Amino acid sequence: MATSTRSRKTQGASIRQNSRVQLDKVSAASSGFLRRVLSSQSRDFYLLISLTAFLAVFGVFMVLSSSFIDALKADNNAFSIFFKQSISALGGFAALSVVSLLRASSIRKLM
Repeated sequence: MATSTRSRKTQGASIRQNSRVQLDKVSAASSGFLRRVLSSQSRDFYLLISLTAFLAVFGVFMVLSSSFIDALKADNNAFSIFFKQSISALGGFAALSVVSLLRASSIRKLM
């Protein structure tokens, strides 16, 4: 019984350490990507990014306030629509980050 508990503890510690290593890799990759997106940009870029983030957050909270009761009636989760909109906003910011790294000629080719 004691060896079974001890082996479970070591397995749990091993799993936690492996997940921590994977999380560190993802964190390093994402911080490198963010550093590349945000490094040496113009003042107008930062103004545009901050206004876009403010309007997106403001819009998500407006969706929360307007759909709170309807979502609560529909599926007993008042935040369901809020979470869907938040995920969409995060996806939009990810797409914005990727597109900001493209050259203008590449963007023109896409259109």
